[in-house]
Amino acid sequence: MKNNELLSQYEDITENLSSSSAETEQLNIDIDPNKPTILFIDDEVRILRSLKMIFRKTHNVFTTSDPEAFRRLIREQHIHVIVCDQKMPKVTGTQLLAEANKVSPHSIRFLLTGYADLNAVIESINHGEVYRYLTKPWDVEQLKSIINEATEISQMLERRENNLSKLTLKEGEKLNLLVMFENEVIYKRFNEQFHDEFNIFWGKDVETTKHILETQPIAIVVSDIHFCQQKIVPIVNLLKQLVPDIIVLTVTEHLDSGDLIELINQGQIYRCLVRPVPVEVLGRSMQQAEEKHLELHNNPELQQRFQVEAIHTENAEQQDEDKPVLGNILDSIRKKFG
Repeated sequence: MKNNELLSQYEDITENLSSSSAETEQLNIDIDPNKPTILFIDDEVRILRSLKMIFRKTHNVFTTSDPEAFRRLIREQHIHVIVCDQKMPKVTGTQLLAEANKVSPHSIRFLLTGYADLNAVIESINHGEVYRYLTKPWDVEQLKSIINEATEISQMLERRENNLSKLTLKEGEKLNLLVMFENEVIYKRFNEQFHDEFNIFWGKDVETTKHILETQPIAIVVSDIHFCQQKIVPIVNLLKQLVPDIIVLTVTEHLDSGDLIELINQGQIYRCLVRPVPVEVLGRSMQQAEEKHLELHNNPELQQRFQVEAIHTENAEQQDEDKPVLGNILDSIRKKFG
């Protein structure tokens, strides 16, 4: 091949790379104060280009594939919504979302991924406190709907930021904790470690749990991801719809990424702990759950940040098939709070 032909090909490649980089790195944009701001990070140029096209009319759109640029933006800009890809060369999305949770806690956070990685799902719950777990490829209208919903929530929180009040428990006052496990050993561990901090109720079976929910104002629920051989998603989903300040933690050894994604999107679980759980980790998680409940209870407008996605029709039909296993509990929740 002649030298001039090689040079021509090189120039074409360089031009394409330069164009792709320009498309990817949208860091210095003219901010429209009348628009909310969204930040996307992904290592795929075509993904960033597509997302920018979808949201540029409604949002100020920052896009980058550089983790350092991401960190600078969350420090320097008021970002309403953050969408992170999970699998990138230098860092994971969950690591960046954990940083964003500390630096820009008002931002509503999404994890975007083409596959369900179990560790990523757990980290996104425990450290990133993601609003939703999004999968590729996406439905454009559904994506626009959920991003716009998150934007509205973030703007509302921004307006209320300086008017939030802090609620603390009075001396001797305790929150009610429901421990939903058939295994008595687990209940005894919670009772032994937390009897001074919480009023602890043991939901050992459907009827006992039903009675507790009907008679006690529960603030925190701790459960396995399955209860009486059924997924807890319908119970958590209904509780979060009707009692949005309730905090739910899962403690499990039976991990399934699909179940956890459902519990993020449809249950907004606060923590997912893997058994065996170290004493200090469990203690810290329960303290954080108490603080989060008090914050939501005293500031109802914050509850929108943790609103849940509706259970899909086919799952709702499956829920009916699970009766009377879950049906009695669900009926009790509707009766008391609906």
